Amino acid sequence: MNNIIVNITPENKGFLALKVESISAGFNLLRTLDENWLSGQKRFDKAGENLLGFYADGILVGDGTLSQVLP
Repeated sequence: MNNIIVNITPENKGFLALKVESISAGFNLLRTLDENWLSGQKRFDKAGENLLGFYADGILVGDGTLSQVLP
């Protein structure tokens, strides 16, 4: 099995399929992430921020984020 973790955007291969699957399971996090990305509200482009994708054998199976926490 080939597993990798890379920086992604909602335009990456597999994001749409993962979003659809998560919505059908009753989760809206990826829908919100996608909407915020498209609006420019949250792009994970500040120092130390990342939007990461976990690929298993070329299939996006999960995501994770690192965000700044403002005081």
